Amino acid sequence: MMCHAAKRSVLLLTLAACLPALDQSSFAQTRIIEIEVSADQRAELHTQQRWMEALSEIGADRVRSRTNPVGRPDVKEYSSGKTVVVKVKGVIDGNQLIVPGRRFFIGDQAGMRDYVQQLRDDGSKVTLAEKKAFGLTSEQLVGLYQRLSQPIETSTLKQPASEVLKLLLAQSGMEATWDESARQAVEGDNVVSEELQGVSTGTALAAVLRPLGLVMVPQRKQGGATKLHLVDSRAADEHWPVGWPTDKPLTAYQPKLFDRQNIAIRDYQLDQALAAIQRRVAVPFLFDQNSLARAGIELDKTEVTLVRENLAYMVAIQKLLSQSRPRMRAEMRLDEAGKPFLWFSTAFVQR
Repeated sequence: MMCHAAKRSVLLLTLAACLPALDQSSFAQTRIIEIEVSADQRAELHTQQRWMEALSEIGADRVRSRTNPVGRPDVKEYSSGKTVVVKVKGVIDGNQLIVPGRRFFIGDQAGMRDYVQQLRDDGSKVTLAEKKAFGLTSEQLVGLYQRLSQPIETSTLKQPASEVLKLLLAQSGMEATWDESARQAVEGDNVVSEELQGVSTGTALAAVLRPLGLVMVPQRKQGGATKLHLVDSRAADEHWPVGWPTDKPLTAYQPKLFDRQNIAIRDYQLDQALAAIQRRVAVPFLFDQNSLARAGIELDKTEVTLVRENLAYMVAIQKLLSQSRPRMRAEMRLDEAGKPFLWFSTAFVQR
């Protein structure tokens, strides 16, 4: 199933060309955490004292209180070489302490300790940023998207899936982790049934993993870099999809699909007919092998006929697919580099 959270972030990810890639070296910085708490004159003195006692036990490097001015919750970072000082200003409001992004009761020392540790591991920018798909920030998603945008330069057709995956992961420059089921699936003798040359790394990875029953889930532990976790598809609530939705008319992506030609296909195998059209339109064709297998569709055993004059290639493709049982569909998607491809699946497949 396509990752719905990732799909909702597609608009964000299209900004990748405009933003810098995520600098993984930022995780090596040493951070000093300072907390300054203020309360107005109406606050009882013993309340501030209790808060100071509680805050002294949460792992901050320096804690102090001020009576005036009250001010507003705030956080600033100051760099000095490889050291960064994170200065947090909190405000006592009744029985709560308000800091940027959080509210704490005095008894929630565990929560305050986690807050301080997040600031120490990730800095305020990441800690306070809204988390999007896969628990990543917008900037982290854009950096990941950029890493997975590089196109494949070598042929993948009929190549061992394990070797293609090794190549793609190396090309991404990212560390990958595997669960045991994923490792066993990859170690088999499966081959890649499609030509992915020219397709971006992320889409190609998802396409190679899918027939193996696997998916790719970007994961990031606090204070670390984003990694690619390869897992059984049944164990993942969200995962990196095979391509992204289009947001413009299809003619804007590949006009050749709408060139009109005389079509004369008589008793051809469906895979041969589609291959002939693919050579004309110069767009990658990727197939949802999982949904086709579940529907019992074998492209090389499905005969099709189409004889029409002045027919657009995209219309011809749809008419050919309508002759399969059950019916197939073709959907245009974009890879991470913004290049279009056609995704073939059954007409009523849950994605």
